[in-house]
Amino acid sequence: MQVEFSEDGNGFWAKFDNGWTMSVQWRTGDYATISTVEIAAWDTDQPEDSTVWWDFEEGKPVAPMTSVLGWVTSGKLGGYMNDIASITRSSTELQFIARGG
Repeated sequence: MQVEFSEDGNGFWAKFDNGWTMSVQWRTGDYATISTVEIAAWDTDQPEDSTVWWDFEEGKPVAPMTSVLGWVTSGKLGGYMNDIASITRSSTELQFIARGG
């Protein structure tokens, strides 16, 4: 995993080995508070015009720029990061590997 912090110190991007990137932001104007963050994730291995985003609530890929999840607590952030790191590809489509438990 590679991590890049925003220049203003209000967030970071984590790029996972599977090609997905997750944004974690907490700046003014985001869906965040003093104790929560806003997250989004997309497949950076796809061509820019066909990038796929992740719908955290539905647990599936969706159209670009359509899924942001706000007010995520620190207690849930790690689980969401694990979810994104666990996405794998089949020969024809993206397939999510659900965590047990």
